Amino acid sequence: MTVAAGLQAARALLQELATACPGSPAAARLPEVLGGLAEAEVAARTWRDTELRLDSIADTLFGLASLDFSRRTEIRGDGGVLDGVVGCINMLGEELAAYLEERGRVERELEQRVAQRTRELQAEMHQRQRIETELRMANKLEAVGRLASGVAHEINTPVQFVSDSVQFVKAAMTELVGVVGKLTAVNHAVLSGVPAQAAAAEAQAATDDADVGYLLEHGPQALDRALEGLAQVASIVRSLKAFAHPDAREMESVDLNRGIASTLVMARNEYKYVAEVVTELGELLQVTCHPGEINQAVLNILVNAAHAIGDVVGASGAKGRITVTTHRDGECAVIAIADTGTGIPDHIRSQIFDPFFTTKEVGRGTGQGLAMVHSIVERHAGTVRVDSVVGRGSTFEIRLPITRDR
Repeated sequence: MTVAAGLQAARALLQELATACPGSPAAARLPEVLGGLAEAEVAARTWRDTELRLDSIADTLFGLASLDFSRRTEIRGDGGVLDGVVGCINMLGEELAAYLEERGRVERELEQRVAQRTRELQAEMHQRQRIETELRMANKLEAVGRLASGVAHEINTPVQFVSDSVQFVKAAMTELVGVVGKLTAVNHAVLSGVPAQAAAAEAQAATDDADVGYLLEHGPQALDRALEGLAQVASIVRSLKAFAHPDAREMESVDLNRGIASTLVMARNEYKYVAEVVTELGELLQVTCHPGEINQAVLNILVNAAHAIGDVVGASGAKGRITVTTHRDGECAVIAIADTGTGIPDHIRSQIFDPFFTTKEVGRGTGQGLAMVHSIVERHAGTVRVDSVVGRGSTFEIRLPITRDR
């Protein structure tokens, strides 16, 4: 029997008893008792988690319905039985009210504790997010610092081209200025009507000494080399700026291929002595992501690939291969980075994304690279997996949703 059914039965019983004893003092209290039962019904519906307790009370009341009313005429006069029933109901009602009050107090206290713990958890979450953001930025700056010498070398080479070319053009201009001066003197003599043979001879001698033909042939080439070197420097600086720039709070739609190309420029000094890089960048839509974080993940995998190939080729002068491909697979953008390095043994493959796990010697690896890759990809609702064969190399595949809620 439900709580509501039990209370309804008790109410019907009281009404029947009052009808049986209309003149008793307890009958006059019937409206008050029935009102209490109505409130108990409302409370029973509201506090469903007290149903078992209420059922027990209702069953007690319903038990009164089994009383033998064949002797109603004997109790009509004094209504003693009705008074006893009313007293029982009052006692049960008081107990129910006390229970509900205590239940309410406990639940209010519980709500306060839950609210307090929720605030504490929110504060801890914000603190953790702040620490994770600082850690990601610190790792990025660490990567920039680690690559700084290589980037400086990459910049120094084209700058040297520019310097050599400019020095050549400067010397050529000095020679040409002398020749032009002699030719100007010849021109002035001719226009003035004076003998110009001596001036012409000097101009010819200056032209021969300067080797004007050589200067005119190689001067434009030197300028082209200078422009090419400046373009390389500009590309490196743009890549460095893009890599080191902090991400916005919100994700943005970016050209993933362009970011990968910039990252390859940044990492060139890490792999250029041990590996050739082959890129097969497919057509991709704009991908919604934090571009700096994705570039960081790609860089970490590239550095690991270069180290793995370096362990294979050693100082032999031979080079392995790193292949970087991108393509679209349904609603996902896929980045695959394959190397011809040492490969990953089966018994440690499940640990490579664990923080601080590394097989490299002290000073060469911190165990944070692949852990950071996993964290970044997971934060973008993507996946990262690795296929590896010992002695043949490894392939890391990153899958990212092209669009997602920001």
